Amino acid sequence: DILVNNAGASAFADFDDYPDKYWDMCINLDLNAVYFMSKEVARIMKKQGGGAVVNISSGVGVGALPGMAPYVCTKHANVLLTKYFAAEHGKENIRFNVICPGNTWTDNWDDEMAQIHKDQHREIEEILDTVKKAAYLNKIGSPDEVGQAAAFLASPAASFINGATLMVDGGSCEGNLH
Repeated sequence: DILVNNAGASAFADFDDYPDKYWDMCINLDLNAVYFMSKEVARIMKKQGGGAVVNISSGVGVGALPGMAPYVCTKHANVLLTKYFAAEHGKENIRFNVICPGNTWTDNWDDEMAQIHKDQHREIEEILDTVKKAAYLNKIGSPDEVGQAAAFLASPAASFINGATLMVDGGSCEGNLH
């Protein structure tokens, strides 16, 4: 009845030094997995008369950040892929929508903050303050907040929403995440 494509990977590097393995990793996990899972699940949903797919992209799915070329490209592609599937399968009562979360405190954040601290020689509190200020709500989101948006889009309450891009970013202004 419901598919939420929420797997993802990213890596930071200067464009000239970006290892090909990072490009391949992002393409395979952030784009190919979404495509193939959606394609297979849509076949099942078509037979049963409908369903809902929620793809999790990123704020950079409508914007960009330096040092993240593969991630930015795949997250933009996810937004467009969602719109494609929505158009392709809407008549079959299969809804496809995409969420673009802003900065969200996940398990990876401790490692990311430590890496930024090391690379930029900035205190973690200063980094977090900068991240918070990027959002109008002056905070970092939680996985629960993104999950509630996904639950809504997958629910009957969203039965007339298809092909939508929902920013769940605290008002980070479409990709202005740093």
